[in-house]
Amino acid sequence: MLFYQKNLKTIIYSICLSATILFAQNLEDLSFGDDNSLDIATWNIEWFPKNDQVTVNYVTEIINLLDLDILAIQELDDTTMFDQMLDGLPAYSGYYQSSWFAGLAYIYKKD
Repeated sequence: MLFYQKNLKTIIYSICLSATILFAQNLEDLSFGDDNSLDIATWNIEWFPKNDQVTVNYVTEIINLLDLDILAIQELDDTTMFDQMLDGLPAYSGYYQSSWFAGLAYIYKKD
């Protein structure tokens, strides 16, 4: 009976893992609105950038792929890295209040 339970758990785990891989969503598949809509989102990014340049690179890629018009970001910890990220987003501009810890920041399309 114990052998059967272990095998059954392994089979169920394998099926769940396979289904997750088959039906997982990736960034290239995401889309919001259209050219005639105003697309706004908020993102609690949790102490940006947690992993320095790696975080900046991933967030830049995500923002470009999402193609939002306005993005509010919470927990911006390093404004210098935020400005560096904006340099990698030529279609966007950004705003935050504090010079060292913004907490809340906005990224928006220039056009």
